[in-house]
Order: sequence, then structure tokens, then C-alpha cells
Amino acid sequence: MRAGINPDTIYLGTRTLLEVEVLNPTSNDWPEVATVEGLVIKRYGGPNTIHDLFSGNVRRSFQFLIDPQRAGDFVIPSVTLGRGGDALTDGPFTLHVKEAPLKFVSAEIDREELRPGEQAVVTVAYQGHRPEKRLALPEVEGLVLRDLGPPRIEMTRPEGVPLTIFRIEVTAVRNGTYTLQGISLEGVAAGPVALKVSPFVIVGAQVGDSSLVVGGQTLVHVLARGLERTADVRLVAPAGLKIEPARRQYQYPGSPDTTVFSFEVTATEPGSPVIRSLQMPDGSLADLPKPVALSVRQAGAGDILAARGAVRVQQSVVGEPVIVDYEVFFRGEFRAAAIDLSQTAFANRPYIKVEPVNDLAYPDWTGRPIQVGFGPQAQATALSGAGEINGQKEQLLRFALRITPMAAGELELKGLRVIVQIMVNEQRTIGGGAFQGLSVYRGTREFVRTIDVPPHRVVDPPGKRQPPGYFGAVGRAFSFLTALDRTTASAMSPLTLTLKITGESVGPHFKPPPLTSIPELTRGFEVSPNVGGGEVQGDTITFTQVVRPRSEAVTE
Repeated sequence: MRAGINPDTIYLGTRTLLEVEVLNPTSNDWPEVATVEGLVIKRYGGPNTIHDLFSGNVRRSFQFLIDPQRAGDFVIPSVTLGRGGDALTDGPFTLHVKEAPLKFVSAEIDREELRPGEQAVVTVAYQGHRPEKRLALPEVEGLVLRDLGPPRIEMTRPEGVPLTIFRIEVTAVRNGTYTLQGISLEGVAAGPVALKVSPFVIVGAQVGDSSLVVGGQTLVHVLARGLERTADVRLVAPAGLKIEPARRQYQYPGSPDTTVFSFEVTATEPGSPVIRSLQMPDGSLADLPKPVALSVRQAGAGDILAARGAVRVQQSVVGEPVIVDYEVFFRGEFRAAAIDLSQTAFANRPYIKVEPVNDLAYPDWTGRPIQVGFGPQAQATALSGAGEINGQKEQLLRFALRITPMAAGELELKGLRVIVQIMVNEQRTIGGGAFQGLSVYRGTREFVRTIDVPPHRVVDPPGKRQPPGYFGAVGRAFSFLTALDRTTASAMSPLTLTLKITGESVGPHFKPPPLTSIPELTRGFEVSPNVGGGEVQGDTITFTQVVRPRSEAVTE
């Protein structure tokens, strides 16, 4: 018989198993485990029997669940199977039970807005377990708090640290905005929880069709508790939408105290309008719990109408970010978009850093944030809205790139491709002869447009002049390696000298060192004025130049 505790080190509030394995048992009896003060040990499941067909042996395993009641080191003296002289025994076994530090983890409420008399549940989680300890609850005027009984214990994985989960019932008594503070466990305070109590509660909003053409209509239903059906409430229409109360009433199949207010929404111009609030009878505004986002497009086939970009400043300094704004006008039912940098002159260069601007903000223009592809796995934030082109409102996608050059010169900004997926309806001819007919294909098509922006000038910092011998290196950790094609030569025979420069700002703007101006070299060598190479691979540029030893006395 073999036995052991797995794992033998745990936190208070979690459990472990005592596992016992018996080879070729003579009975089905369970082993006996010695009693230990501070541990609750119970049988767990049923015996598991395995027959080995090759050896003929039978292995039977038993499990006991160990539940510590306090922290400390515990010794289980023995596990015994059978009685008398034939009894099998194993042990002792030591179990280490640690007490996890008590730390607040989270506090959440299931309903952030209530009416007087309604209830919500606050869930508070602490790291660590303190048996028999209860939450200390504050007294909040206007609310009634009640502990909902013993906590639930969960365990983090793979660390095995216990989480103690408490539940508190909150009953609203009167209107107001509340911050629940002062909840604590053993002096460790929980974070604040916000709650609003008001005469009515907007439960949510539902939209029929969120994708419209200009002139198209959809229905928006607003669900509320505590408002009479006859209440004069109106959705606040953003630019590009016209909203009127619906001509028919709709019943809500849920709670009988929930009223549905229905509105007909008509699209008047393309874009991505968002409905955010409801106007109450007294003129005040109530925010929808989740805004209703729509996509409005011009009727007609999908296409990219125009795409352009512009740099925010005419000239920038080395190491200073350059922001380039891009605009893409299109028609059609938008599905997705991506930014392709693979054919640009500025991406994937070690001396140029390119990243999306995800905190977009444009004066006097609002758009709905969406995620677009940016490379194989990354995402960038773009704004979807409406803009004017050729005197007409069209759908507009706006995004920006932050480009940081580490070397002075002309920054090429050509070659960015934008890809927009648009849902299209196309008529196709099928069959032939008497069986010829038309079918309508509905699916997504990719529309691609390349955006070329004029070059941008990057200069050295003001007041700083290039020192003598400066050839474009900006940064740290440069290496400069030289090599000859051979090390044995006669006087005036040509040798090819290869020069490799590696560093963070290496690029085609680099120039080779002026070998013809180095006296230490020209004393022993005739140096050709012609320089070959100049290719850049990764962060390395390579040059070649021919040198000839002037006499056989030259050795290095």
C-alpha cells in the first residue's frame, strides 16, 4: 500500500487530497485515516480499480478530501487497511497550510440603477480566507444593506490562492445618487460601488436594423421601468437622423412593470450616428445604458470614392513624431477595413518607427470608434462618420499614423494601401438559352485604394550644426566592421575593402566615410574615389571601395 498528500502545501480555505493505492487488495474495505485536530477528512468519491492484463495485478485507489479549519502544520500519523497482523499501513504525512494575505480584489453591483423598493446585489471579493469572519457593513441613509449569508470560496489557478466571495443585498429606500463605502473585512476596506436610485430606470434599447441607406427607416425600442406609457418622452436625434414616435405600440414580453417606447428612425445623410439619450417630459436628458449605433450609407453600388492623406506640420525635427491624417470616402454597407503598410517607403525601416494613433480627436467632428486591421495581428482605431466630398455627404473613415524618423532628410510617405470590405448586391446571369435568368449575389467585396502623401522634410534640431565628419548617424550602439577580400597581394594590386555600418538609424541617407581624406590610409594605399554598394538590409548598410598597396613594405 502507498499513500500521500497531493498537494502537501495549500492555503487556508482550499482543500487537498489524500490518495491511497493498494496492490492486489483482498477486500473492498476503505482504509482508515487517523483523526487529526484541525482537519476534516472525508471519503471522496468511490474506489477506482485497474486490472493490468499483462501482469495480472489489480490496483485499487482511494481518495480522501482534506479540509483544513485553520493554518499551521498538521501530521496525519497513519493510513491503515485491515486489522491485526495482516494490516497494511503507511505514514506519517505532513500537510502545510498557509494563510494567504488578506487583500481586496473587486466589488461589483449587478444593477447600477434602481427605483425605490427595488433591490440589487453587491459582490465583494477578497484574496485570503478568514473562517467565521463576516463583512462589516456601513449604514447608508436611503439604502438598506443585508449580508446574504456565508461566503463562497473560489481558487485562483494555477497559484491556488483562495478568493472569498461575499454577497450583499441592497434595497433602495429613496431617490438619490449613492457611493457605497465602508465595507470591510478584518479592517481591509473594499472599493467604492456607485448606485443611482430614481423614479424611473431605463433598462435598455433595441434596434431593428442598424444598417440603413439614406432615406431608409428602422425602429428603436426603449425599455423603461417606472414610466407611464403615456409619458411624453423622445429620443434625442444626432445629426443625420430624424426620429419620431412610432405610430403603433409594442408589447414587451418580459416584466409587467416594463414599458416600451417605440420610435421610427429615418436616415437623412450617410455616416455613423449614435443615439445616446432620451428626453424626459420635463426637458431633462437621461442617458441610454448602451448607446444605439447605426451605419448609414448612400444608395448604390459599393466603392471607395476618394482617399487622401495630409501631414499636420510642414517640417519636423529628428526624433519628433510626425502625425499623418488619412481620410477614406466610400459608399456601401461597411463590413471591415484594414491598413496595409507593406508597400510603403517608410514602414519596416529600423530608423523609422510607425504606430497608429488610437486616441483620435478632430475639432468639430465626431465619429464612432471602430477597430481596423493593422498588420498581420495588430489592430488600430479609426473613426467612422460622414464627410463632404464634391458637395455631397458621404461615408468617411478617418485614421492617423504616428511616424517617428531617427534621421534627417526627406521622409517618403507613398504607398499606404487602405482596404475596405463592403457588402454588395450584384445581378448575375445564370444558365443559357431558354433557361437563362438572373440571380442576385449578396456578399462582401474588397475595395482597395493607395494613398500617396508628398514627402516630408526632417531636419536636425535647431541650433545644432553637423560636426566635421558627420554622415547621418543618430542614436546609440553603432558598429563599424571592415574586411578585405584577401590579405596577400603584390604592390599596386587591387584589394576590395568592404565596410559595414550597423545601428538603429542606419538607412539609405548614410554616406560612407571619406577614405581618400584619411592620411593614415593614403600614406600606404592608393584609394579609389569610386564607392560601390550602398545597399541597406535590416539595420545594416554596406559599402565597397578599391585600395592598392603602394609597395611591398605595407603590412596593414
